[in-house]
Amino acid sequence: MTIRTVARWGSRAIECYGASPTVRNCTFDFGSGPIYCTDASPIIEGCTFISCLGAIYCDGAGPTIESCKFTSCSGSYGAAIYCTNASPTIKDCIISSSSAEDYGGAIYCEEASSPTIDNCLFTNNSAQIGGAIYFLESTSTISHCTFRHNWTTPMSGGAVRINESTVTITNSIFEGNSAQSAGGAINCSHRAELILNDCFFGRCSAPMGGALSGVARHMAISNCIFAQNWASETQQWHISEGGALAIGAGDMANCLFIGNSALNGGAVVGSGCGDITISNCTFAGNRAFQANTLYACTPTGLDKLYDCLGGNISITDSIIWDGQDTIVNGEDDRTITLAFCDVSGGQSSVHDPYDCVTWEPSNIDADPCFAEPGYWDPNGTPDDANDDFWVDGDYHLKSQAARWDPNAGRWTIDDVTSPCIDAGDPLDPIGQEPFPNGGIINMGAYGGTTEASKSYFGEPLCETIVAGDINGDCEVNFLDFHLMALHWTEEH
Repeated sequence: MTIRTVARWGSRAIECYGASPTVRNCTFDFGSGPIYCTDASPIIEGCTFISCLGAIYCDGAGPTIESCKFTSCSGSYGAAIYCTNASPTIKDCIISSSSAEDYGGAIYCEEASSPTIDNCLFTNNSAQIGGAIYFLESTSTISHCTFRHNWTTPMSGGAVRINESTVTITNSIFEGNSAQSAGGAINCSHRAELILNDCFFGRCSAPMGGALSGVARHMAISNCIFAQNWASETQQWHISEGGALAIGAGDMANCLFIGNSALNGGAVVGSGCGDITISNCTFAGNRAFQANTLYACTPTGLDKLYDCLGGNISITDSIIWDGQDTIVNGEDDRTITLAFCDVSGGQSSVHDPYDCVTWEPSNIDADPCFAEPGYWDPNGTPDDANDDFWVDGDYHLKSQAARWDPNAGRWTIDDVTSPCIDAGDPLDPIGQEPFPNGGIINMGAYGGTTEASKSYFGEPLCETIVAGDINGDCEVNFLDFHLMALHWTEEH
């Protein structure tokens, strides 16, 4: 059955009980819960919902909501879409200027719901918690979505709040989202699980965790960019911690943190609720009153309620180029280990009053030779940092053998070679680094990836692949045997 109609000022224009109609190209204007589904899997396609009080309600089953537009909807929970114990597919939709009095300005999912959200735009939505989406006891996948200018008042999760749920977010953009307490873009509860991959976070803000905050039991962040986020300070929340992240525990790999700012922890604050591992990340241009890169603090506030027992921080194969005040350890029972890292200012830029930082001799302090470093523009007022703005750069490493130029879409040969090339941990796999790669992973966000800068051996680039030549210098010698022996028993 296909329904084409216009519904105005009514309530429940369509009710589905165990049925699966197709509702196509409809306009629902000022309706109160115009589509109500129980144990039903309708196809709702190409419809427009304007100023509805709760546009779609799903209980059980799995409706498909595709190419729909929701504008200025309202409600207590999930102004556009409310799902409980349901598995909706939400695709190619636009949800804008909608607001919830409580949770989920656009979407609210609870009780074992498992929505799939793909290629959707969420803009200018708001709620007390979860400006665009609120997940409770759900499992969800979000991909290729854009979240712009969503916000919460007065609580957390400017775009997304994850409570006791497992959420995977890939290839998505978060820009200009804000929260009045924590997590300008995303906030996680202590029982949440979050996987982030290939996402961009820019100009998001909150007093704690400008882009992301939480004490999730599992958090994995890879191939993400955090640029010009900041920890704002409000009259209600007299804190400013973690310009990009304020987290209890998590794993971060191949991420860029550039131009983020806060009073404490310009890029990251670790609150001591578990272990934090950082590998192959680049930190540059982040700034703070204390700890431009990372501030390790004792659990406070809600963190204490969740039995946070402390944890350790490990940073490897990374570039930390944030001036002379990079890392501050503010906790007496936490170990911070830095190995195979390029740190501006060297060990002197790490402040450790409790003698808990392990500084390995494999660390260096040398210009990483970024292709084009970003910078803070003083905006004509060099004495006032409040109006400065960040100008993006390119953080691929220069190489006389060639580096990837994303703007030109090709490999470019430089007149210098970064000391961060082939300077990572020899025991770490080189991953997808192109040939010649020296057989050792590069430091920084592109190490181990297809965009890793190529190794230079002091002579023209070797283009011949020789059997047994591990490092790509066109010679088979003891160095190749050494690299092979390091990984003899490993499986990757």
